[in-house]
Amino acid sequence: MCAKYILKRPSIGLLLIVLVLVACGGGETPPAEPESPPEPTVVPTEAPTEVPPTSTPIPTPSPEPTLSATERLDLGIELWDNNQLDEAVVELETAVSLEPENPETLSNLAGVYITLERYDEALEILNQAYAIDDDHPNTIINLCTTLALTGDESALGLCEAGLEIVPDSHSIPNALGIIAINEGRLEDAIMFFGESIALGADDGFAHNNLGFAYMELGEFGIAIEKLEEAVVVNPLNTQALYNRALAYAQDGQLDEAIEAYDATLAVDPAYDSAYFDLGIIYTQLDQPAEAISNFETFLELSPDDPSRDGVLAEINRLQGFVFVQEAIASPEILDFENPASVLQTIFYSAANEEYDQLAGLCDPEGQNDGDTALVCEITAEHENVGEFILIFANATINGPATISGDIAEIPFLFGENADVPLTMQLVLRDGKWYLFDF
Repeated sequence: MCAKYILKRPSIGLLLIVLVLVACGGGETPPAEPESPPEPTVVPTEAPTEVPPTSTPIPTPSPEPTLSATERLDLGIELWDNNQLDEAVVELETAVSLEPENPETLSNLAGVYITLERYDEALEILNQAYAIDDDHPNTIINLCTTLALTGDESALGLCEAGLEIVPDSHSIPNALGIIAINEGRLEDAIMFFGESIALGADDGFAHNNLGFAYMELGEFGIAIEKLEEAVVVNPLNTQALYNRALAYAQDGQLDEAIEAYDATLAVDPAYDSAYFDLGIIYTQLDQPAEAISNFETFLELSPDDPSRDGVLAEINRLQGFVFVQEAIASPEILDFENPASVLQTIFYSAANEEYDQLAGLCDPEGQNDGDTALVCEITAEHENVGEFILIFANATINGPATISGDIAEIPFLFGENADVPLTMQLVLRDGKWYLFDF
């Protein structure tokens, strides 16, 4: 999974040019001379033909005041700061429609597009702003960053030129660090991200990128430290939250990684990569049910992901472990939807000398082999009941169920000392599993 490098707009105090509407006034206009009132016209009254309504008329609502472009800009930036990105886009797009030639509004709209990883739209907007004013600081910074994020060859030249226009910008060194990472120059990237932080980065993105660079170097302890700082600077920075979790996972601190992934999803419940990674971690922790749940959520969020077939295959594999875990946890319960439960019922019956359920375990179509047929014939009075108990009373499932189409295979150990390996095949009929062959 890829790390994120999103850059927000530069700090308002340094670069944001806020447009202020100034009310223009003038001298007072002298009152006009009063005119003589016109003579009243007498209109004869007539009897009303209809009874007037007695209810009070509904007043016409006053129109809501329309916000100015500057007010839309300020509101959009406020929403952006609060991580309400979709709402911020609406306000900033409206501001642009009101003032299409304002590079500050254009560049801030592009900044939100960058945060949303809508880079093509960001570039289109930034090119408009650049054509209006090629020295506009916020435009230069966001254009430099977008080109860096997309790996454009022109990024380096524009960013270096941007340093001449905005020498104190923390965002441009951050973009230079991104370029260095893309080129594999990790030590240079660390230097640039350090410069960005030293210049007063307060959005957490340079901290995040610095942590990612240390991850790329395999310095997971330092990476975690830097990413923890990124989260403190900006607790809503999902890229930093995700990378922190990834660093914990790569460092083998799986419990801490789970907690960090959960923190990521608390901020962004649709962060698909977090579910994918959690699926892997729960697989490593032998918790297949939790792994399946996270993989399924990942596929719901990313149905067209290229890894879909592989994830589905892994879910199918993990389901075999879940079947076995559930069967062993409740051996007294026969669940025909779980092939391992059907097999476990044989062992439970032999160990507890309860045979009532055996007759219903075999293939209802009668295509099962003779050995499974004999199992299904066992009763307390059967001549082979003693042998049945000896063979199966200590038997145990010895691996996950492997399902291929309508056939399931489950390895198990049987015999007096449960040391003889064998595999049971079960067949699926109308959604239920039955003994088929062993």
